[in-house]
Amino acid sequence: EAKYPLYLAMVQLKKGDKESETAATASLLRAVHLNPDIGEAWGTMGEIALRNDQLTIAAQHFENARRLQPDVVRWRMDEARLLNRRGEAEQAATLLTALRPEQRSDPAVLGVLAESYGLMRKPGDAAGAYAQAFKSVAPPSAELAYQAALWFERAGDAGQAKNFAKTAAMLGNADAKDLASKLDHEQ
Repeated sequence: EAKYPLYLAMVQLKKGDKESETAATASLLRAVHLNPDIGEAWGTMGEIALRNDQLTIAAQHFENARRLQPDVVRWRMDEARLLNRRGEAEQAATLLTALRPEQRSDPAVLGVLAESYGLMRKPGDAAGAYAQAFKSVAPPSAELAYQAALWFERAGDAGQAKNFAKTAAMLGNADAKDLASKLDHEQ
């Protein structure tokens, strides 16, 4: 039964040490040997390979995971991280912008997308992605507003940065208060 070594691998990974990671990889290999159609096992092996800078192996595993589970956002994010590490940030951004708007509003997805834009030296695009996400989520997210403010500041748009920083501060983000104050003093 392939799910047993899969579950064992997840428990082994929770330990967080190198020895447990090696044991988890062995368990995942057992799982895909028993059932090669387990996308979770392929994707998790890809994440382990990515952590260990085995980019070629990670790419193969993510390809299998995405083929088996095309709607799982996690595999797309992991592949985008891989592409960023390879210096293929434009492809990573394209991969993530193809997601549905509600999926793109996820803070984890936005983090990887902003990293891609940062690598391409397009902080304005990262700011725009955070601003769009902030406008589309309910209830309003102080963290999304704060991240938008940071990226607008990096893009050189102090006005937008200040607006988002003040909004984030009103929503309770302590760091945003400092940023808004700093931006007030700069003008």
